[in-house]
Amino acid sequence: MRDEARKLQNEINLKRLQEAIRAVERPCDCVSLRRNDSCRGLLGRCEQTQSCRFYKNEADDKLSKIKWAKRLSSLSEAKQNRISRKYYSGARPWEGWVK
Repeated sequence: MRDEARKLQNEINLKRLQEAIRAVERPCDCVSLRRNDSCRGLLGRCEQTQSCRFYKNEADDKLSKIKWAKRLSSLSEAKQNRISRKYYSGARPWEGWVK
């Protein structure tokens, strides 16, 4: 019985140690990662790895926004007006991204 309790305590201590190491290392630079380690793209905690499907660093995020802005700017005025009214209350946030 004592050995089982000691083994269980060792497992608990190991889990606590692993959580502490993860909290200190925190190598993830994903723009979707919130302060409480939850992810804006996922429901729940972030795994904090670059293999995540939602992982995007600042450079990738900026490139994505530029592509988004170019794509919307390439649409006809009528389509841009419809999109701006439906999703952005009449504003065109993509115009500030394209030069």
